[in-house]
Amino acid sequence: MGLGSAGNLHVYRLKLCGDGTLYCTITGRREQYSFPVPGGLSRSRDGGRTWTNLTARLALRWAGDVDTLPDDSRTIYLGAASAPGYPQGGVYKSVDDGETWHCLFREEEFPDALCAYAHALFLTVDPRRPDTIYAGATTHGLFVSHDAGASWREVPGIPFTACQRVGFDPADPSVIWVTTFGGGVWKGLAP
Repeated sequence: MGLGSAGNLHVYRLKLCGDGTLYCTITGRREQYSFPVPGGLSRSRDGGRTWTNLTARLALRWAGDVDTLPDDSRTIYLGAASAPGYPQGGVYKSVDDGETWHCLFREEEFPDALCAYAHALFLTVDPRRPDTIYAGATTHGLFVSHDAGASWREVPGIPFTACQRVGFDPADPSVIWVTTFGGGVWKGLAP
């Protein structure tokens, strides 16, 4: 089975896990303000020769980032943004290898003072504390969960809202680095 569909091959993110599992997100194909062909998340366990669509039932129009637990590629976190007519934005999680999905952090839960929708969610699982997940939203800043996605709070102190991924300082586990879309890289204490 191939990756994507004949009407949509817009690869967004490729993630290689320690056990050789590959995940690939496909964003929706856009035609002006319409997204006629959904995107989603696919998995390969044979080096990319064959792929399994894990989110066909969700029919996500704007799938984005993906991350897994450091030692468990079957626990998956997936970010999705809403597209016009498809209010699907949020952080999704599967603990059973993509068989079922639960939305942990819906777009409606983001503060709407900046923007009424969350755009381009970026996910990072802390490899030293796998219950800690960061979600960067280019419209709302950076959020963190310390309980595997059950609850979320905004990370204070970043003076730029277009946050993306988080990196971890190898010399100091109390320090994180946050990349942004157009605002440089920010360094601070891990919340």
